[in-house]
Parts: sequence; structure tokens; C-alpha cells
Amino acid sequence: MKDARVDDETESEAIRAALGGDAPAGIEVVWRRYAHPLFMFLLGRLRRRADAEDALQEVFVKIARKRRAIAAARNLDGYVYAIARHEAATLVRRRVRREAVAAAAARERLDASDAPPAGEADEVRAALAALPAAQRDVVMLKLYGDMTFDAIARALRIPANTAASRYRYAIARLRTTLLGDRP
Repeated sequence: MKDARVDDETESEAIRAALGGDAPAGIEVVWRRYAHPLFMFLLGRLRRRADAEDALQEVFVKIARKRRAIAAARNLDGYVYAIARHEAATLVRRRVRREAVAAAAARERLDASDAPPAGEADEVRAALAALPAAQRDVVMLKLYGDMTFDAIARALRIPANTAASRYRYAIARLRTTLLGDRP
């Protein structure tokens, strides 16, 4: 029975040799060795298949660009997984930024053309203004931003159940304020 460390070292040396040259086969060797485990690692970090696929593609673009530095690395696995961790973090930062921009756009739409008729507008605005800020943000994102509770949760950095609860409490409060005790 062969020692697993010897097999890993042999495989690492083959990868180093393949990456050290200019042949495209070097990236194929790295792909065969790392694609599936990296994908599973990224999926665990990002929780979305499409994001994990995008990050994996970026990881291999970086591997292709840095092939000689990777070939010279003392810890091949560590270097490759560090690239993957960095790409996952970058993708999360971009996602948060996009969702924050969407939330801001939804707030702007509330102030623009989605207002109720003139007679009711002041009453609705006053009722919305009377809500706690956390509830008001969720209502505006849900109704005027057409966002799901998951998207709201990511944009506001709260759990999805919290977003749903805040929405439910806000709607109940608005109903009471605008309609009185009527259901």
C-alpha cells in the first residue's frame, strides 16, 4: 500500500512542473486536481452555486496568470486556497455593494413617483415616518424596491426572519394608523 503523502508530493511536483512551462496542459493538470474541491470550498463559503462557479472561474484565471509564482510556492495547496478565499471575499463585497445600491435606489423611488394620490400622500408619509426606522426601511425595500426578504436581509445585514417580522409589525402598525381599528 502506497503512502498518501508520497502520492500528494508526486502530484504536487507534477503540477509544479506543468505550471512552470508555457504549455496550456499545466492549467488542465491544476484543473483536474483542484476544480472539484475548490468548487465545494467556494460553495460552502458563498452558499450560491452561481457565485461559486463565478469565483472558481476567477480563481483559475488568476492561477493561469500567476502560474510561475504558484509553481514556486512552498505550499501549493495553501497558495491555491488563499486565491480562492480572496476571490470569495471579493465576490461577497461586490454583492453587498450591489444590494446597498439597490436599496438606495428603492428609497429614491419612494420619494419619486410611487406616492399615493395627493389627498392621501401626507397621511401615508406621516404614518411611514412614525414607524421605527428599522421597520420603515424594510417596508420601503419590500414595497417600493420589490425586494424579497432574503435580499432585504442581505442589504440590511439582518436575518431574513427578522426582515419578515419587521415587515409584519410595520404593516400591522400602518393598518392601525391609517384604517383605525378596522381589519
